[in-house]
Amino acid sequence: MLACGTLVACGSSGPKLPAATRVCRGDLTALRQSLGDGTVRIASSDPADIRCRLSGGALAVEVEAQASPQAWTQFDTIASHAAQAFGPGSVHQASSLPIDLAGLGYSAIWIPSQSELYATNGTQSQGGSFVTVIVTGRRDQPFLVRVAERVATATLTAAPRGPSPGPAPS
Repeated sequence: MLACGTLVACGSSGPKLPAATRVCRGDLTALRQSLGDGTVRIASSDPADIRCRLSGGALAVEVEAQASPQAWTQFDTIASHAAQAFGPGSVHQASSLPIDLAGLGYSAIWIPSQSELYATNGTQSQGGSFVTVIVTGRRDQPFLVRVAERVATATLTAAPRGPSPGPAPS
């Protein structure tokens, strides 16, 4: 019982932690699943724009979670623009093309040249969180993607969701 009290939140009877604390702690747990260690710093505690900075081993991870009624639109715009800008044509750059990350339970893309994952749990008719995860370090791309996916999943689980955007204008 004493150990539970020092952790602040054990079960549902403990005080509710601020959103940024929940999100960043969840992100740290996800990072530790990949690396075994890690540290976290809350860079912004605004519930509508939470930012966490994580490090562990030789990796640095920056996470931003924005609660937005337009979370899906933000995600779709970035994915579409990256595909258009770096797809076929004069600026073709395969490493900057977004890679769809299917099967995660939310919409996500990975942009290899930036070691950046964009994700949302919002839809066209429902607000959500728009998440950016940047992973830097000297590891292979598949490992960086796995870390980013774990952190994004933890973020979307704990982050506040934006309200639904309402009906389309007529």
